[in-house]
Amino acid sequence: MLQNLWLTLYRICALGAILFSALLYLHYLSPVDSGFCSEGGGCETVRSSGFSYFGSRYVNIPLVGVIAYAALFSASLFSADSPVRRYLHWPSVAGGVAALGLVITQALYLKAFCWMCVVVDSFGVGLAFLSLLAIGKGPAAEPLRRWAWLSLLGAALVLPAAWAWLKPLPPVPEAILALYKPGKINVVEFADFQCPYCLTFHPRLKRVVEKYGDQVHFVRRHMPLLQHQFAERAAFAAVCAEAQGQGENMADKLFRTPIRAETISKLATELKLDLPAFESCLKSDTTVQRIEADRALLSEAGFQGLPTTYVGNQVLVGLKATPVIEEAFELAAKGDQPQGIPASLFLALCALVVLGVGFAGRNAD
Repeated sequence: MLQNLWLTLYRICALGAILFSALLYLHYLSPVDSGFCSEGGGCETVRSSGFSYFGSRYVNIPLVGVIAYAALFSASLFSADSPVRRYLHWPSVAGGVAALGLVITQALYLKAFCWMCVVVDSFGVGLAFLSLLAIGKGPAAEPLRRWAWLSLLGAALVLPAAWAWLKPLPPVPEAILALYKPGKINVVEFADFQCPYCLTFHPRLKRVVEKYGDQVHFVRRHMPLLQHQFAERAAFAAVCAEAQGQGENMADKLFRTPIRAETISKLATELKLDLPAFESCLKSDTTVQRIEADRALLSEAGFQGLPTTYVGNQVLVGLKATPVIEEAFELAAKGDQPQGIPASLFLALCALVVLGVGFAGRNAD
């Protein structure tokens, strides 16, 4: 029975590989992933490796996957006596070997796994197996007409983009909302003074905050990452300067100054802080507890990367362009609620589309 259904299973595997490759492509294009600092994670480790992009963020491994698997799927639609179908096992096996090589690379070289990559690679290995199973066998079952298969191909390509457009924004966590003031454009920024993306993002955000002036209620919180040598001490400095009414001035300087062991004292002097009080604050348990509380706050809210900035009902993760920041402020100023549809409804609609295509396109022969 498996030998008779190999072609149907082959096409289903190909559609699965296309779907997840398209999801990965959007994931690789996402501003969340185009520039942020994080404390690790398999998906981000794989994405940021030298194997993922080919000179442009628009040309990457997932795009190659979309094109390759779409080509294999299309080749499977040729008639059984066509040379394209007859020799389909050659490119399928080559793709399976490449997929297996990518899994091995993740395991042995990167020592991290991207779960969506593994799903795609598993489909690739499955395609190789099914194509080998069909060598020398007779015609396979054709449960659907060609137009139905092509419609499913279109769905696999379009649905990921549709979800990226239709998905609702996640709700702002209650702990973050507790920092908001009614009637204001509320902005809560989590940053690390040695995160390169935070350094680039800060002046962009500052310009937009200054544009809206008194309409903005701004709160700074800290998420110093362990891999940044002086980030925690810099966060302590910002908190201690805040105690003397110079928190944002200190933050501005920390974002603009390469931080070394002697930097903190120098900046405190430039700001004319009470140095004995400042040094005492740097060593205080209260300061340590404040930074730990900030870390816990973002972790509980769902830490993805830095900078993380809440603007009204939206959360901006990673290095954002100025127009993106301005749009978030405009929406917050209007008090707009996030649009979108629930994931459960979207999945139900997708299922109806697939079932509808399958029912209408079933082959009566």
